[in-house]
Amino acid sequence: IAELGRFGQKTGRGFYLYAKGERTPKPDPEVEAMYAEEAKRQGITRREIAPEEIVERLLFQLANTGAELLDEGIALRASDIDTVYVNGYGFPAWRGGPMWSVDVIGLNTVVEKMQGYEKAHGPRFTPAKLLARLAREGKSFNEGK
Repeated sequence: IAELGRFGQKTGRGFYLYAKGERTPKPDPEVEAMYAEEAKRQGITRREIAPEEIVERLLFQLANTGAELLDEGIALRASDIDTVYVNGYGFPAWRGGPMWSVDVIGLNTVVEKMQGYEKAHGPRFTPAKLLARLAREGKSFNEGK
């Protein structure tokens, strides 16, 4: 996109189109055609992805990385990771942080869904060892390693 001189709002074109003096993005048929062509070239079937699925996949990745940090001893407590995400990265405070959020969902449910994503999208969704173990044991991150 950048190689085509499409630098977003400052040029009026990027992934989206921007009318002069406006900041509201509008879909760009030219970019959509590029996406469709690349998907076809790679044999990818395009589909609509529900906003809930997008949030879930992102949340699970954050928590999975958090589980790796705990397992490696880089972080001491799950609540420390939540504090970093809420105060440092702007994670919505009302959600409590990614570790707390997946505890609320239930780690067994999270692992099952991640395994489904792993089958569909590859190893980046492989549950971390600590996450898988806590789920098997019916525990939460709040209950510790």
